[in-house]
Amino acid sequence: MRHLIGILSHGLIIAILTLFCFELSVRTFFADRAPYVSPQNLFWHHNPTLGWSTIPNSEGEYTNGLFLGRVHNDEYGNRKNSKDGTFRKEYKNIFVIGDSGTASLEVDDDETVPALLEAKLRASGRMVNVINLGVRGYGTDQAVKRALEFARIQEPEEVIYLFISNDLADNRTLKTEWRVFSKSGFYRENPEETFNEIDSPVVSHPEGYSKKISFDEDCRPRIDEYLSPDYVTVIRHVRAQLLEYSFAARMVGPYLSNLYWRDLWRRGVFNKNHESLTNNMAIEDDEKCAQYDLELVSWLIDSLKRISGLKKIRVVLTSNPSNLFEYLQGNTNIFSMFNLEDDARNLSLETIQQFRCPADPHFCETGNQWLADVIYNRFYAESELVLSDQAEKKKESKR
Repeated sequence: MRHLIGILSHGLIIAILTLFCFELSVRTFFADRAPYVSPQNLFWHHNPTLGWSTIPNSEGEYTNGLFLGRVHNDEYGNRKNSKDGTFRKEYKNIFVIGDSGTASLEVDDDETVPALLEAKLRASGRMVNVINLGVRGYGTDQAVKRALEFARIQEPEEVIYLFISNDLADNRTLKTEWRVFSKSGFYRENPEETFNEIDSPVVSHPEGYSKKISFDEDCRPRIDEYLSPDYVTVIRHVRAQLLEYSFAARMVGPYLSNLYWRDLWRRGVFNKNHESLTNNMAIEDDEKCAQYDLELVSWLIDSLKRISGLKKIRVVLTSNPSNLFEYLQGNTNIFSMFNLEDDARNLSLETIQQFRCPADPHFCETGNQWLADVIYNRFYAESELVLSDQAEKKKESKR
């Protein structure tokens, strides 16, 4: 027994010395490859109506060690389209709402989809501001509420909703055990009822606590609450401390993550779960209970019609879980909509993978440029030809 303890003790000492030498080597020779990893609360704070929102006038660098986004937010907490901003008071406004795919913290200000779309529209002669209302982690519910709130400050002519498939799960999630912030939600017990907001104003919950709307075997909605074991919280804290203080963890972590995502691509996990274009792994529920999610998304989109002066609601679906596209075709409040998967059918899996940021499933510069081009061509290029034709006729009439 003593011999075994001696062997284990020597092994532990060797492991500790090895890790110490590795940490010292990284700090001495590879410090530039171990940048600071951005924490959850870098740009966000508690918001009693939305759960969390972007801190006004906040700025900083968002990174996982392999990508770097230089982020600047305006006085309202909206991400700017350039460091100095591009907003013009005399121009008409287009809101782009959504989650992390819209906010796109992984790239610089002028490389987000709203910024690139604004540049294309202005280059075509349209005097518009494309305002980025995206906030990381938002579901449809928070995105719509954010648009309704900001419309009191700046009225939009159009709203573009950039849908990601995990929005369905986010709409029913009031608190995840790993997220700092909680949120409200919209809930109904029976199909005959309308959706009503619950847990508003939003209050804080302890770390490890989770709360979500789920379903029983007969697809009746219910509210589930859960508190994770203490050891899970301890592990999460240890990981956070390692990323905070260990250069070796900062350097190795992103590469291990990159291997993880590459393995998912190799095994086709994204395609199998309707995730070929979305930026997150969605929490999928039984298809038989999807009617609740479909009706909630459509009802939330209808809520946008309360915005004074709003002329058009446009929807971009990055995937089509539970045939959401077909369901929303019956929503007469949606002016135009398309399923991005139709535009990606001729793209190889390798090309789509190149759209993404390293060691992260979100789109980076190349992917955002492709997405902005598709949105422009789908929503605006055809009408641009009509406008051009009208302009030519006006010129001819003047002659």
